[in-house]
Amino acid sequence: MFTLGLCGIGRNEAMSYENHALYNEGSLIFNKVHIINPNDLYFSFEERKNCLIYSGTNNISSLSALIIRSTSYKKELITVLANALNNNGCYILDSIARFGNYSNSKLLSTIDRHKRKVSVNSYFISNENQVDSVLQNINNNNMQFIAKPLEGKQGKGITLINSSKEFRNYAKSFFQDKAGDEILFFQEYVQFEKEYRVLLFNGTSLGIAEKQNESFLKNASQGGKFICSDNIEAENYVLDKCSKVGLIGVDVAQTTEGELYIIEENYAPQWQAFEIATKQNIAKNVISELLIYINN
Repeated sequence: MFTLGLCGIGRNEAMSYENHALYNEGSLIFNKVHIINPNDLYFSFEERKNCLIYSGTNNISSLSALIIRSTSYKKELITVLANALNNNGCYILDSIARFGNYSNSKLLSTIDRHKRKVSVNSYFISNENQVDSVLQNINNNNMQFIAKPLEGKQGKGITLINSSKEFRNYAKSFFQDKAGDEILFFQEYVQFEKEYRVLLFNGTSLGIAEKQNESFLKNASQGGKFICSDNIEAENYVLDKCSKVGLIGVDVAQTTEGELYIIEENYAPQWQAFEIATKQNIAKNVISELLIYINN
């Protein structure tokens, strides 16, 4: 079955001549043509599964081709849509590079980690009406979630949600406060046995430290403590799975069964607590390495 998606039509925008023409011609060739309103999109990134994508009540995860007519409305959601469908094997009419520079990194980094099969289950929804759909697909009333602000950093604004009922109330309040113009990003809460921070510079590890805190938040800015670690398995996992370019602070967690997950990759990491724990001069190491690259 061949399916086509036409995306980029605004909330109250009438279809243009061009969109009508594409829809009519597409209907002659494709089994189904979906008109995709970015405001109706919902994304589910679950472990060992292709990304699940809904436009309203329509499952568009297996679209054969996507034509994006405009990015002036809900650009961030259209960026996620293009990248997620591209990973699912959909043909994107435009160059995918067109949708790779949106400033909100949590969206695209989540897709990237899902593609690399290193992330916890993550979800994006764009309006309150999608709450029932996402909970029905998750099908676990006792699942705990962590809601994260897309522009957040250092653990600020992260909320632990303990039940489906609590999630409904949180989502209702979220979209009322944001006037429907924001994306709710949340992840399954996994009770990891240990969490670590690995600092990478151009594919080389500058060390690994274990993050400790009685709270579910392990960030140093939120009261977390760093102690030096010798977990070579976690360090090698990060070296294998993460970018070989740039200075990156990688948060990696390990379950009681020994499974490892990348929680976050921070391209502007803080390292004071890490430096104290590992007894390294991070700035000196970085500058020294930079000189080597410049002179080569």
